[in-house]
Amino acid sequence: MDSLLIAHRRFWVLIVAGLLFIPAFIQLLGSAESQSGAEQRILAQSPPWPDSGAALFELPEKMDAFVNDQYGLRTGIMRANAWLRYAFHSSPNASVYYGAEGWLFYNGDQSLGQVSRAPLRTETIKRFADLLSGLNHVLQRENRRLVVAVAPNKESVYPEKLPGWLRVKTGPTEYDALFAELAKTPIHTVDLRTLLRDAAQKIPVYYKTDSHWNMWGALIAYNALVTAAGQETWRIDPKIALEPNVRSYSGDLARYLGLYPYLLEPDWQLAVGHEPKNERVLSDRSVFPTRVFDYHHNGPVVLIIGDSFSNRLFKYFLSLHVSRLIWTHHNECGFDGSLINRYQPSIVFYLPAERMIGCAEGVVPKGINIAKRIQENAL
Repeated sequence: MDSLLIAHRRFWVLIVAGLLFIPAFIQLLGSAESQSGAEQRILAQSPPWPDSGAALFELPEKMDAFVNDQYGLRTGIMRANAWLRYAFHSSPNASVYYGAEGWLFYNGDQSLGQVSRAPLRTETIKRFADLLSGLNHVLQRENRRLVVAVAPNKESVYPEKLPGWLRVKTGPTEYDALFAELAKTPIHTVDLRTLLRDAAQKIPVYYKTDSHWNMWGALIAYNALVTAAGQETWRIDPKIALEPNVRSYSGDLARYLGLYPYLLEPDWQLAVGHEPKNERVLSDRSVFPTRVFDYHHNGPVVLIIGDSFSNRLFKYFLSLHVSRLIWTHHNECGFDGSLINRYQPSIVFYLPAERMIGCAEGVVPKGINIAKRIQENAL
């Protein structure tokens, strides 16, 4: 009996060993993949033979990364694991958490603290309001118009989709605190949160699988901004500009889950706007660098100081009316203010994401002197 049991165990040992050997065997036969479509990242490649002591020291770590990224059947195994975890609402990435009815939410920057009961960053918000007031003073003196709006977090527009475990803030938010400060100034402001909440009762304005607004939400924001800038004729009718798209959309949160481009949702196709005549990329940032778009007609010059909420679609919306658009990242209050003197915009839109509002102590724009005005506001 013992000999039969030992033979039985050996049989299963051989089966398990064979299953473990299959990925290694396939890796030896196959060629290394350069990138992962589901993860949207570059995969580690086989490291070269070390030619120095330092390279030899780094070799084990590089070999470990190579094996982890290139083992056989990796794509199928990773996808199966991602779908299994999705079915049980188990996020493999701390940047994503699950809401109700298939909605995904971003846990990054200040977003979770802003929607939960974390204390308000009062001083940080006050510094931001002072910076905007100083910038507005400089622009008004030069007969330019500043319009300030905040792209709301998805949590702020769809609080009913948040998970039950999240203790949602019941009092004033940082968004409220900022706009209370801006109400004391002559700055032209737009409350996008109210507009988008109202629109969300009729049509989706944010993606389920992405941390950003969708095309419809972006166009609502654009129309409100140009109206506040005194350019009512620049408004675009969403029913004309947006057409149902035969291709579906898979967003950044799906990528964090390893389910890009498999986790899909409906999207629209933009039917207005055109590509610029010329586009220049300034090498000031590796991610979201400053871009200058020259269009085919005469018109005013516009500067957008924004982030990922405005860098994709606004260049098409504005292409119908402006001669030049400069888009630059706000860099969390450290934006390049010299762009104003260099390109002479008549309209400046300051449009940060809600999760990125606030200025850290000591951070000020480069190339523009608004420090004196900020100090006056602080007195």
